[in-house]
Amino acid sequence: MSMSFGANLLRTFRVLGIGIFVLITFKFMFSKQILDCDTARPPMLTTSSLPLKTQEPFHFEGFTPVSVSLGANPAVLDRAMKAPGCQLPLLCAWSVATQVRDEEFLKTTATYHLFLRKQGDQKALDTGGSNFQHGPVGEQGLEVMRDRLNDLYEEKKLADLSLPLLSIPSNIHVIPMGAEPYFRRTLRDADMVLEGLWLAGVIPHHGSWLDFGGSHGRVTRVLASAFPQAEWHCSDPILDSIDWGKSNIQNVHFHQSEQDPPMSGFSSGQLDGVYAISIWSHYSEESALAWFHEMHRILKPGGILWFSTHGFQSINYGSLDGAVQKSHREEMLAALYLTGFFYFPMFGAKGDWHLSDGAQGTKWGFAAMTTEWLAARLLNVDRRWTLLYFGPGRNEKNQDVYVLRRT
Repeated sequence: MSMSFGANLLRTFRVLGIGIFVLITFKFMFSKQILDCDTARPPMLTTSSLPLKTQEPFHFEGFTPVSVSLGANPAVLDRAMKAPGCQLPLLCAWSVATQVRDEEFLKTTATYHLFLRKQGDQKALDTGGSNFQHGPVGEQGLEVMRDRLNDLYEEKKLADLSLPLLSIPSNIHVIPMGAEPYFRRTLRDADMVLEGLWLAGVIPHHGSWLDFGGSHGRVTRVLASAFPQAEWHCSDPILDSIDWGKSNIQNVHFHQSEQDPPMSGFSSGQLDGVYAISIWSHYSEESALAWFHEMHRILKPGGILWFSTHGFQSINYGSLDGAVQKSHREEMLAALYLTGFFYFPMFGAKGDWHLSDGAQGTKWGFAAMTTEWLAARLLNVDRRWTLLYFGPGRNEKNQDVYVLRRT
């Protein structure tokens, strides 16, 4: 009997031991956040630490957390975006990429190049421009340059740089800009594209470049004026915008693009680089992949693809309220975590700018993707692309910016 009692006691201790082990394990697993929400900002990277023109395949710049005004420390809040259906906006959301402040980059911007070209006309410039030429630019200096260049543009004093004042009809597509002047916003967008290229170790001094979905050539002509030795193309499916661009902008080659690939105007391996501002933010999953494959066709080996699209940060972007209602944003949050991709037929059968996608809005609407989706569906498939840069929210603290290299 004593042996039976001892065996039962030993069995009891074993069961208790296993139970305690399982309890401790579960407590550890569920008390640790899947993604820590650390608000400490890392030191800003310097030129010497950037992997420019090296074999490094990828680069994250310094990030700034999204501000939280909830009267609590965001560092200890649960990562709300990990739970589909959570309250919006996200309590502690995606980090937002900040503008590169490296002096070497600032002196490669379109703003700086155009400003230097106007320095010979000191009477027109009249801003103490020589101080910028010999001293550091700095972020504030770049803003001053943009302000002055915008003034010169509106005063019709940039025609000598192939940047005459445009009178754009209402039937020509122009993105919403709020209160910011047209030309000043265009300078910022051009510099945003150049920033991603610079971080990838590329500056478009030469070669052939395409503004994919560039409307009437708003950004294209600024880059063409800043880097006149390169060849610049602009494509868009809206014929009115393309025809107007051909008639009013002389330093850009315009092409009406098909709504589905392939692009008849470009041969295989023709281009050194393509950039697309808020284009993949509209494609359905099938269309997105089809156009990625087309970009691979028209780019040279080693060519660069820059594009911006919606992601997790877009869920927090206030301007989306008018386009994507809260219920759809909750669906977007769940879809991004479950599949990595979200699509909503925002324009329906009537299409965007009265241009139907020919598929009842199932190809062109509102789209969002994650880096995991991009890796699974594109980067890790036949190793045809390499990711060089990812900037969450870099486009107006809304869309994410990606830079890929064609292998």
